[in-house]
Amino acid sequence: MAKFLFVMTGADHWTLPAVHRSRHVMLVVSGEGKAAAVAAAVNGASPDDVPSAGAVGIESTTWVIDEAAATDLLVDIDDEEE
Repeated sequence: MAKFLFVMTGADHWTLPAVHRSRHVMLVVSGEGKAAAVAAAVNGASPDDVPSAGAVGIESTTWVIDEAAATDLLVDIDDEEE
């Protein structure tokens, strides 16, 4: 039996304990306005500061982000070589 937890964008009623009971968690993020939060969460921010940092599945956690949301994660290789 599959169990699914749907979290709606902008919903403030979801709780991390419910997410923590999920075997697999997928976060889908888009837009440049979310870039700082994505970078903070991926780099180990406290869930108290960035709630998505605490959205971790028992077996797996998958981030699906567009290029705009990844802006603060991307490194320009040309800049690194200089």
